[in-house]
Amino acid sequence: MPFPFVLPTTSAFSFSSSFISDTHPSLPLSASTYRGVVRDALKKHKRLSPPSQSSHISTVIGALNGYVPYILAVDAGLNPNAQFGESISLRATSPPTIEWRLTLSENAVPGRERSRVKVQSVDYEIAFTLSSLANAYTLVARAALHPLFVTTQATLDAQQRTAAIQTATKYLLDAASIYDWLAIRAERVQTAPPCSDVSPSTLRAMSSLALAEATLLAVLKDDPYPAIVSQDRNKNDREWMYKAPDIPKVRAHLFARLCLAAAEHAAQASSLCQAAGRGSSKINEGLLRYLEDLRRTCRAKACRFFGIDAEIGGEVGKAIAWLQAGLQELGIESKYSAKGSGFSRFKKEWTEKREERKVEKETAWGADGGKVEETRVVEFLEVKWQKLNDTMNVQIIPPVGPLLAQMPSGREIHALKPYQPPTLDPSILDAMRAPPERKDDYGDALSSDDEAKGFPAFPVAQKGTGPMRRLSIIQPGREDYVHRRKVSFSPTMLSAVTSPVTSTITTSSSTSSASTTKSNNPNDIRHSVLVNGLPPPSPSLPLPFNLTDRGLLNRDCHVHNEWIESRSKKRFAIIDPGTGRVWATCPDCTKDDVGPTVRSAFSGFQGFSADTSNHERARLLTAWHHLIIAARLDLATILVHETGKPLAEALAEVDYGAGLVRWFACEADRFPQAVLPTFPTSPISPRTPCTPSTPATIGGTPTSSGFRMRRPAVLKQPVGVVLALVPWSFPLALALRKSAAALAAGCTVIIKPSSETPLTALAIACLANRAGFPAGALNVITTSLGNTPDVAEALCMHPLVKAVSFTGSARVGKRVATTCTRNLKRLSLDLGGNCPFIVFDDADLENTAKELVALKWRHAGQACIAPNRCYVQRRVYDSFSELVVQEAEKLKIGHGMERETTLGPLTTIRGLYKAEALCKDAEEKGASVLLGTGRREPGDGYFMSPTILGNMTDSMLMCREEIFAPILGLYIFDTEDEVVKKANDTPVGLAGYVFTKSSDRLTSMFERLDAGVLGMNTVSLVADCPVPAGNNGNGYGSGFSSATTLEEFLITKSGAMMIRQD
Repeated sequence: MPFPFVLPTTSAFSFSSSFISDTHPSLPLSASTYRGVVRDALKKHKRLSPPSQSSHISTVIGALNGYVPYILAVDAGLNPNAQFGESISLRATSPPTIEWRLTLSENAVPGRERSRVKVQSVDYEIAFTLSSLANAYTLVARAALHPLFVTTQATLDAQQRTAAIQTATKYLLDAASIYDWLAIRAERVQTAPPCSDVSPSTLRAMSSLALAEATLLAVLKDDPYPAIVSQDRNKNDREWMYKAPDIPKVRAHLFARLCLAAAEHAAQASSLCQAAGRGSSKINEGLLRYLEDLRRTCRAKACRFFGIDAEIGGEVGKAIAWLQAGLQELGIESKYSAKGSGFSRFKKEWTEKREERKVEKETAWGADGGKVEETRVVEFLEVKWQKLNDTMNVQIIPPVGPLLAQMPSGREIHALKPYQPPTLDPSILDAMRAPPERKDDYGDALSSDDEAKGFPAFPVAQKGTGPMRRLSIIQPGREDYVHRRKVSFSPTMLSAVTSPVTSTITTSSSTSSASTTKSNNPNDIRHSVLVNGLPPPSPSLPLPFNLTDRGLLNRDCHVHNEWIESRSKKRFAIIDPGTGRVWATCPDCTKDDVGPTVRSAFSGFQGFSADTSNHERARLLTAWHHLIIAARLDLATILVHETGKPLAEALAEVDYGAGLVRWFACEADRFPQAVLPTFPTSPISPRTPCTPSTPATIGGTPTSSGFRMRRPAVLKQPVGVVLALVPWSFPLALALRKSAAALAAGCTVIIKPSSETPLTALAIACLANRAGFPAGALNVITTSLGNTPDVAEALCMHPLVKAVSFTGSARVGKRVATTCTRNLKRLSLDLGGNCPFIVFDDADLENTAKELVALKWRHAGQACIAPNRCYVQRRVYDSFSELVVQEAEKLKIGHGMERETTLGPLTTIRGLYKAEALCKDAEEKGASVLLGTGRREPGDGYFMSPTILGNMTDSMLMCREEIFAPILGLYIFDTEDEVVKKANDTPVGLAGYVFTKSSDRLTSMFERLDAGVLGMNTVSLVADCPVPAGNNGNGYGSGFSSATTLEEFLITKSGAMMIRQD
C-alpha cells in the first residue's frame, strides 16, 4: 500500500503540425517542446529497474507539471468555454494523432507488453497526462512509506514516522483531487473514451482508491500493533509478543469507523473498475485483486479495532469474536488450538511468507493491500486473547454473524480540495505572441515509445537489471545533444526564465567516462536528479526567480577554486520553505569526500599563510567586501528561497555580513604578527648571574629575565585549516563572520553549511574566488541531513583540521565538543539560548510591546537571541498582553519575496512539527491561546501564524526548550527575586532583556541575571554590545563579537631571545 502503479509511455507528437494560433503563434511549438520532455522522462522511467524508479519520480513530476499549463492553454484555444484567464485563438490544420501505452487495461496476450491506443482529442491527451501525474504522486506516497516497512534500516522514531505518513497522505489526497477533476471533465466529453484507462468510471475509481488509501493512513499513524508485530523479524527481541500497546477506548472505536470508510471507498473503486471493464477493454486483474484485498483488509482492521474496544471494556469473549470476524473477512480460518497453538509457530509461518523481502528489494511490496500484515496482527491478538480467556476469566465467545451484521457505517476524515491546475505566467503568454524561431520540433524525431528492454506494467522482482544510470537535468538555453538528436532553443523560449521552464532528461551510465565530464562554463548548470529524499508535488528545478548575476548560483561543491561533484554522484534537494517545493540540488557528499577537501585546504594554507602579508590579506578581504555589496540583491534573493525569511531581513543579513568582512579586512591590516620589546643593549657581562637578592638589570633597569641580554618576544601565527560549521538560521552572516576572521588571520577555511542552506555559502565562495583568493583558501563542502553527522565527525577528527567553529543547537554542540576533545582540537561553540524578556510594571508598555514583537518574530522566531519566555509583572499583565497581541496582528504572513511580507515561513518542516508539539503541550497543561492557532497554515509552505499563549507555567515544555518558531509564551511574576530565579532557571544563558524605568533595577538585573549579553530597555545586541558571549551551557569562544573572533584562529608563541655582541 499504496498501489504500485506503473507510468505509461507515449509517442512523439508535434502540436505545430496540427495546430495554428493567430493570437499566440509560439504556443504550438512551446507545447511540443514541453511534451517532448514528458515523453523522454516517461521513457527513462520505464528503462529503470523498480528499485531505481523511485529516485526518478521527481523528474517525471517536474516534466508533467511543466507540460500541464501548455496543454491546458491548447485546450483553451480549441474550447471557447474553457476558463484559462486569457483569450487564445487556435485552429486545427489536421487531426492530431497521439499514442499512449495503456497501464490499467488487461493484456490481450498474457506476458506481452501493454498495447497502445491512439487518441485524436486534446481532452484525452489531458486525461492521460494528468492521470500519469496522479499515479506519480501515488508512487511518491509509496516512497514516503517505504522506510516504515524496511527491516534493513534503522527503525523510524515517532516523529519521523508521523512525518512520513503525513507526506504520503498529502500526495494521495493530491492524486485523488486530480482524478476527481478528470472524472468531472470526462463526463462532459461527448465522444466515447478510446480505452478504459481514461473512462469516467475508471477515473472515479482511482479517486476512490486514493481516498481509501489516505483514509487508512490516518489509522496507520496511531496504530501501534503493526509495529509491535513486525518485531518478529528482530531475532534479538523476545518480548514482542507480550507487549500491550495502549489505545484509548474512544480512539479504538473511531479507528474502526475510519477503516470502514476506507473499505467503502475501496468497494466503490472495485465496482467502478468492473463497470469500466465490461467492454472490450478489461481492467487489469492485478488492480481488481488489489482493490478486493484492500477492501477485505480495511474491514478486518475495523473488526480488530472493535475487538480492542471490547477488550478494553473487559469483554474478552466478544473481543475474540471480533478477531475471528476479521479473519473471516480476510478469508482465513482461525488456527488457534488450546494445546498446540503459540507465538513461535506463527512466527515461523510468517517468516516463510517473506513479505519483507519484497520491501527490501523495493518491488511490488504492499500489492496485497496490506492483507499479509493485517493477518499477522489479527492472529497475534487472537492467540494472546485466547490464552488469556483460557487461563483467567473464561468468557463465552459469541457468534460472528450478528457482529458483522451490526457494524456501523464508515466515518469520513478527509475532504477533497478541488484540483487547481498550474497556469502560465502572463509574461510567458506575452512571449508566445511572437512568431516561433525554431524550424525543428523537439518531439518530432521519433514516433515510437518502444524500448529494447523494459519492465512490465505491474512490476515484479527482476534479475539482471544492468548498471545503474545517473540522471541529469540539462537546462534549456544552449545547444546540446539530447537522446541522439541535436536540439536548440529560440530566444522566445528563453524569455520565460522565471516560469516552470522545461528540463531535458539525459542518462549516462555510471561506468561511462562521459558522466564525469565537467563544464568550465559557470552558467552551465548540469545536475543529477535527487536520488534520496521525497520530491514535492511540483519540483521546479529551474530557477523560480531572476538573478542579475546567474553565475552566483553554483550548485556544486567549491574545492581548490573548482566546482566539483561528490564522489557518489548523489544529490539532495533544496526546498523553498515558502512553497515547499524543490528548486535546486547540491552534491550529497560523504566522509569519502572529506579527505580531498581537507588536503586541498591544507595545501592552500601552506601557500596562503606564507605568501600573503597582512596588507595583502586586507586587500583581498576588501575586494571580497565590494563584490558582496555589488551582489547584495542576488545574495538576498537566494537567501530568501533557502531560509524563507522576508527580503528586507535577508538584505539586512547581507549588509551585516558584508560589514563583518570589512571589519576583518581592517583587522588584518592592523594586528601585529610579532611583538619585540625594544630594550637597551648596553654591554653588560653575561657572567654575572641573577639571584633573588641581585635582580638582573639592563641599562640599570631591573628586568624579569633570568640572564642579562635576554629579550622576550611574542609571535602570532595562523592556526592552520579552520572548519566552519554553519547553521541555517543566518547562513550568510555566520559563514562570512567565521571565514573572514580565519582568512584575515592567514588560515584557510572549509565551510560545511547546513543541508537547508548550502547555496548562500557557495555564492560567497564564488565571490571570494573572483576577489582573488588563491586555490584552497575558501572551500565549501555540502551534504544532506542524513550524511551530516558522519561528514561533520570526519571533518572534526581529521588531523589537518586545527580549529573548529560551530554555531547551532546545544544538543549538536555537545556532540561536536565530544568529538573535538578526542584530539584536543581548538574549538569555539556558539549554542542556543532560552532568552527571558522581563517587563516590570514601570516600563513603557507601548514601546516595549513594539520592541518585543519586532525581535520575537524576526525570521519567524528562528534566532538564538529571540525571547522565548516573556515575564510580565502581574499589575500590567493584562494591558501588556493586549498591546502585544495588537502589534502581532499587524504582521503580514507570506512568501519572503512578496513586498508586504513581514513574517515568512519556518525554514524546516522539522521545526514546524516541533512548534506544533510545543503548542499542543502548553494547551493541554492549561495555557490560553491569545492569538493564532499553533498549527500549520493551509498551503504548501511551512507557515505558522503568530501564536501567543498566556497563563504559562514552568511545567510546560516551552519554558525549558528553545522554541525557534513564531510562538511566544507570557508568564506572570510578582517580585524581582521571583523573576530572577525563573529567568536563571535554564541551562543555556545566552541573552536576556529587561524593560524598566528604574536605573537601580537595571543595574541590579544586569548583575543578577545569568546571561552573556543583556538588552536593557533595548533589543539591539549584535551592533551595540562590545564583547557579547554566552553563559552556562551556551558554549565557549568569542560569541558573535567581531572584536575577539580573530584571536580564535591565531597561535600565540612566546620566547626569549639572547642578544650577543662580538
